[in-house]
Order: sequence, then C-alpha cells, then structure tokens
Amino acid sequence: MNDSPKVSVCVLAFNHEPYIGGCLTSILSQEVSFSFEVIVGVDKSDDQTREIVEDYVARFPGRVRAIYHAENVGGQENYFAVHRAASGDFVCHIDGDDMTLDGKLEAQYQVLSSDPDLVMCTHNMFAIGSQNRISKTLWNPRKEGRYNLKFYLFNMPFFCHSSKMYRKSKALHLNRKFGERYDFELSFSDLCAGDVYHIERPLGAYRIGAGTSTNHGESVVNESMAYAAIALYDRARDYFPERVCNSARANKTIQLARQAARGEGWIQMKLFLSLVRGKHALSAYYCYLRLVSTLPVALKRRLMVPKTKLPI
Repeated sequence: MNDSPKVSVCVLAFNHEPYIGGCLTSILSQEVSFSFEVIVGVDKSDDQTREIVEDYVARFPGRVRAIYHAENVGGQENYFAVHRAASGDFVCHIDGDDMTLDGKLEAQYQVLSSDPDLVMCTHNMFAIGSQNRISKTLWNPRKEGRYNLKFYLFNMPFFCHSSKMYRKSKALHLNRKFGERYDFELSFSDLCAGDVYHIERPLGAYRIGAGTSTNHGESVVNESMAYAAIALYDRARDYFPERVCNSARANKTIQLARQAARGEGWIQMKLFLSLVRGKHALSAYYCYLRLVSTLPVALKRRLMVPKTKLPI
C-alpha cells in the first residue's frame, strides 16, 4: 500500500470529551483499499478533549496527527487549519461528535475516483439522539443520484456536513472567509466547480443539536441559519438570474417555517405560508425573521403568525 495518503479525514473537536474517542475509533476501524490519514483540529477546550486526542496520536503514529490551538479560534478557523493541512487527493470532513459507519471511506473514494468531473460525494446519515444512541431515523434523507449547484440552492442543506468527501484539486473554498454558518457557503463554493454524488446508504451518524432540530416535542430554529441562507442567495446572483435566487429564497423560508411549526398551530402556519408565496416571494426573508423573533411566545400560543403584509 502506498505510504502517501489518498484520503485525508479532517476532524474538528471542541469540548467533545464524551464523543471524540468514539468518533476517532469509528474512522480508524474503516476497511479500505487505500492509505488514509486522520487530522484532528482541537480548539481550546474546557474538558479532556485534547488529552484524548493526544492518546490517539501516540497510539497511531503516522496515521493520526493533530493541530492544537492554544486559544479559542472558533469553528471556521479550526476548519481551515485542518483542511489546509490535508495532503490526500480526497478530503473527508467529520465533526468530532459524529461517527462514521462501515464502508463509508471506501464507498466515497470509489465514487470520486470513477468520475473526475465530480467535486464531492455525500451520503445519508442516521441521527444520534439524546440518549447517545444511533437511531433508525435518517437525518434529512435524500435519494441516490447526482445533484448540481442549482439543486443545492433550492434544497440546502440536503446533506450533512459530516458526510462530505471532496476532491481537493477542485475545492474553491480553502482561500475564502465565510459567515457564521460557513458550512452552507463551503458547499456552495465547491459545487461551483462540479456536481455532488449522493449515496442513499447511511454511512454515518449525526448528532442532533445544531441548525433546525426537534427538542422535547418542540422545534428549535437557529436564527443564524436564516442569515447564512440569505447571504448565500445574495451571492448566488453571480451565478443565477435574480428570479431564480428569489424563488430559492422563498422555498427555503417555507421549509424553515414548516420545521419551526412542526406539530404546532397548523391553521396559523397556512396563513404564514400564504404570505411567502407568489407576489410575496421577495418578502420571504422578512417573514422568516419575524417568525423567529416571536418564536418562543408563538409556540406557546400555537404560533399566531401575523396576517399583515410585510415590507419588501
């Protein structure tokens, strides 16, 4: 087997003491036909995350290496530090609280190796619930197939960040600065260079808790998701006509609104959806922000969505 790694697996860790060991073990247990390296970026943590990673580096010399940050640099800077250090032809990203399942690396490697026009390969993922168990529920499942930039614009995020393997020679994101929800723009940047192939088989497990997720029967919306989506739609105007970007923006607003109100006040939600369709598509962003700003109260009062037309 060639000593030069074909794949670099980049792991981000921050206060992941309960999870990072399981994450790294799941990666190192992968059976593959090629050589791969594991690079762990450890942001300054308040727990034993660094000590656990140091143990893996000591036990797997030449296979696992780490970048330790003396001060908190944040997720984005940690991401770039690790991914820029990757030496493999293909780079896989995993968050330190997620896990890989058998066959992940080999399956994605074979897909990208067989088609040089593909820039990325992703896959479905199981969800890890509050009891720290991998459930049979799939996170935002998608059918197998090839998808392009326009599809991503209308359906983001249709794959989990921890399911990505990309071709480093075509990666356009490594020399850019992004906003708070940088994973949206990372994928958009790379898909400007080619398509993504999505594997329907679940090859990983994603820990619920970021973005839009369900907690104790109520839906929780991360407001930063809306800002990131709008920033991406505005940037997409360089690639698509304004009407396409506005339509995608409205589509995303409807999706988030449905998630925010899942199981709550469906009659009021119909009124909300009517606001963001058709001639009100341009005001979709304002509708969503208004929903988010009243969400805690709205959920208690069965989501009383304003019926008035919002400004464009």
